[in-house]
Amino acid sequence: MLTTFVEAICLNYRPKKDNTYPLMLRLTKSGKRKYVSLGLSVEERFWDFKKNTPKRNCPDRDAILSVIERRSKQYREQITQFKVEGKDYTLETLVQRVENPVRQMNFGEYLDYFIQQLKEENRLGYAERKRTLSA
Repeated sequence: MLTTFVEAICLNYRPKKDNTYPLMLRLTKSGKRKYVSLGLSVEERFWDFKKNTPKRNCPDRDAILSVIERRSKQYREQITQFKVEGKDYTLETLVQRVENPVRQMNFGEYLDYFIQQLKEENRLGYAERKRTLSA
């Protein structure tokens, strides 16, 4: 399997309305790239484009570094999981797995989840009938 690279970048060619630039994770595999938003932006003067990190004088430097590290770690761990399982993956499947993880649950947990969803939809009678099934 080929190596996948995960790195944080600042898109300095796409300013937002407030003149800040979005921070993204750039995923690279087999020469293909995919960008994932970190939900953060920074002024151009606070980003070191050679090191791809916030400069020391960046006001929210520690918080930005924390988000970058946490999100990068999620992607690296999923890449490792794919390798351990011997599964090939695309950048799209990688992003899908990290951004929308599937949680395994048994039938009882699913029934509780389903009942909670019914209650949130104000379908109390139907939820009560399902609750008696689980008891």
